[in-house]
Amino acid sequence: MKKLVALFLVVAVSQSLFGQQMPMFSQYYWNDFMINPAFTGIKNTNRLQAGYRSQWVGFDGAPKTFHIGGHTSIKKLNLGIGGALFSDDKGGAIRQNGFQLNLSYNLKINQNSGINFGVSGIMNQYAYNGSQMVNIEPDAVLQTNVKQMVPDLNFGLVYHLKNKLFVGISSNQLIQSKLNKFNVLSLAGETQLIRHYYLSGSYLLNINEKIEAEPFILARTTFKGLPQFEIGSKFTFNKLLIAGLSYRSNESVILLAGINYKQFMLAYSYDVMVSKLRQYAGGSHELLLAYQFTQKEKQPKIKVEKIKDKDGDGIADSDDLCPELKGVLSAKGCPDKDNDSIADNQDLCPDVAGLKQFNGCPDSDSDGIEDAKDECPNEKGLVSLNGCPDSDGDGVTDKDDDCPNVAGLTALKGCPDTDGDGIKDDEDSCPTEKGSIEMKGCPDVDLDGIADKDDACPTEKGLATFKGCPDSDGDGIADKEDACPQVAGVIENKGCPLKKKRNIDDLMLKKLVCETGKNDITADSKLVLQEIAQVLKEEPTWTIEFAGHTDNVGDAAMNLQLSKKRSETVRNLLISYGIEASRIKASYFGETKPIADNNTAAGRTKNRRIDFKIKMD
Repeated sequence: MKKLVALFLVVAVSQSLFGQQMPMFSQYYWNDFMINPAFTGIKNTNRLQAGYRSQWVGFDGAPKTFHIGGHTSIKKLNLGIGGALFSDDKGGAIRQNGFQLNLSYNLKINQNSGINFGVSGIMNQYAYNGSQMVNIEPDAVLQTNVKQMVPDLNFGLVYHLKNKLFVGISSNQLIQSKLNKFNVLSLAGETQLIRHYYLSGSYLLNINEKIEAEPFILARTTFKGLPQFEIGSKFTFNKLLIAGLSYRSNESVILLAGINYKQFMLAYSYDVMVSKLRQYAGGSHELLLAYQFTQKEKQPKIKVEKIKDKDGDGIADSDDLCPELKGVLSAKGCPDKDNDSIADNQDLCPDVAGLKQFNGCPDSDSDGIEDAKDECPNEKGLVSLNGCPDSDGDGVTDKDDDCPNVAGLTALKGCPDTDGDGIKDDEDSCPTEKGSIEMKGCPDVDLDGIADKDDACPTEKGLATFKGCPDSDGDGIADKEDACPQVAGVIENKGCPLKKKRNIDDLMLKKLVCETGKNDITADSKLVLQEIAQVLKEEPTWTIEFAGHTDNVGDAAMNLQLSKKRSETVRNLLISYGIEASRIKASYFGETKPIADNNTAAGRTKNRRIDFKIKMD
């Protein structure tokens, strides 16, 4: 049983020494100088930093690592120097303490790239404290304390480009020191350190003005087991906040958060376990605090050689186009009275500052026309108008344009004439209607001297008194308001003559008689009709109504047609006498309205009649 317990302890000690001989860093990109000395002085420099890592939280005897160190560059010598103190509790009874000193040399390939060589000298102390071991069966050997100091070396190379791309390779524990004093604890053979190899790469990306990203990859191996890889990226926001995410093969996903404050940086990472070990332990915590030193670059001294300067203008004679005349640098050593950088001997306007394109003459309004040829030298204008402006683009310069802000015609001094009547719009009472000068630009269709816009009767020649309307009968009443426009009248009778007191009773007693079976009236009746026509002519407002009748001789339907023809005959005769048709109304009734007995000849004669009625309005 004792041998079994001892074997278990020895295996534990061996696994502690050989399983993780080198400290593990999740934030290795800031501890890169500790695993590859070639990073000393070229990246994350000049700085001091301290870090602490607690691995596999919750697992008894899990490793805990502390370090403090830093590095800087000596640019004059292309060297980098640095170092670190570290303490690595490898778990349980075994601890490693030590220090390392780094030296690197930068071999420049060109201005932007180079290769760094680095070496570390290390002194390690490995200690075993048997009192930390709990044995089921006490064993004096395992209860002892063992310490041994051993030296070691690290070596590395780094290729760098524009301080953005870094590719490194290194080997640690080159000496592979033997821990002879620990052999007493091991039943598995000799205890010896083994070489570790690292390959790393990173590239700094400026995503935009506020965000930087630095993707990276790291591979580590001892060639005695499977290699381990890490891949991820860290980000910086506004040069203030830090974040990152990476993956370590077959072990964990690593989260990073941090902050920059002035010259300080504080970063924290947590390893989320993804291996089978997560059943027995939690993740790993790592904390890093750093202080970044600023380094002022010394300006190189400039050796000033004495120059020959005959005219004492501070310009070497070899560069002075006028070595005998004191001048200015802008004119290559020649005088320039107007300070326009054009030597006076080449300046057509030496007393006024000007432009090279005009041989030293000015263009005050910057319109591309020198002032001497510019008719408007203080106003930016057009070449086509000799340097004068044309705000409305009508081809008339503003100084000659009576309407400079509205495009117009040259003939009207730049003013518009919308209706094309030869009168400026601002002087045209009707700018959108073609008119005459006499009418101030307004039309007068009826040529009565009254503009259409003021003419109540624009298509009839009239009088100003009636707003352009006519008065045909000259009675002082406009035709449109005159009931008798062709006959002079009075206002109280709507432009018609006053009605005459006429007695037509005698006329109304007279009859219009028709021939038997005919639609013609008798000769006496025609005389009566002529008398009626005369009365209607004298009374233009009167109208007349006719009604045709027949006796009962013949068919009733034929008699109705005969009465219609008689009425039309009388109507047509009255129209022929000069009476308007609109004043005549004709109707017919056949034999339906007799006024006498149709059984007598005298009665039938009376019934063959045309009644009439004069209406006096």
